[in-house]
Amino acid sequence: MNRFQFVADHSGRHGVKRLCQILGVARSSFYAWQAAAPARQARADADTRLAHRIRQIQAETDGTYGAPRVTAELRERGERINRKRVARVMRQAGLRGLRLRRRTRTTIPDPAAAKAPDLIGRDFTAEAANQRYVGDITYLPVGDRGFLYLATVIDLHSRRLTDTSTAFATACRLAGVRQSMSAIGSSADNALAESFNATFKRETLQGRRAFTDEREARLTAFRWLHRYNTVRRHSRLGHQTPIAYENSTRTAQATLTPAA
Repeated sequence: MNRFQFVADHSGRHGVKRLCQILGVARSSFYAWQAAAPARQARADADTRLAHRIRQIQAETDGTYGAPRVTAELRERGERINRKRVARVMRQAGLRGLRLRRRTRTTIPDPAAAKAPDLIGRDFTAEAANQRYVGDITYLPVGDRGFLYLATVIDLHSRRLTDTSTAFATACRLAGVRQSMSAIGSSADNALAESFNATFKRETLQGRRAFTDEREARLTAFRWLHRYNTVRRHSRLGHQTPIAYENSTRTAQATLTPAA
């Protein structure tokens, strides 16, 4: 317990002077602390209201947002607030975002499969949208023994994603898109796509071993993938959503072109 609070709680019986002497605190400091009580209570009440708003954001995002994304969301809603305060209030309220778990290797190379060159070279950037992409396939565990595949392609500029199909390679050839392949078993070569897969599983399964059934897996995946593009804030994009970031950069480029 705070020593000043102890003095306040017992001063009626033992007196402020005696208690301050026993506890080794100055009476002037105690009275200053006592005078600041209304301001402390106001801050505590403000923190309680903030915790309520954070819980609302956590509920909207399935409890996945940590302090940085919560801060960005609050600012988007018109609040002037810093991340340290959000982190403190979340910590005091027992609120936290989901954390990444260790990855498991699931890709097994086929020696007979045709190899494509590595055109990305661990450079996960692009000057504008629709220039460079990365993609991957991951397992979605379903029930006791089953699984589904999730295949995604991510734009390296805006981090916007699309889901794909078995006809993807054919579509690339028809569209004149050059395909690239990283080394099998080298997570760093395709780190962005693997990080996306890990985030997807962490935020949809939330510690569970598997989805209950195929229907749940498909509905949950569709909901999360849609929210990823339109609602979920991305730290790499200044905590904007992929579509918002893509739109803002297109607007900026359109504005700069006439000026040039």
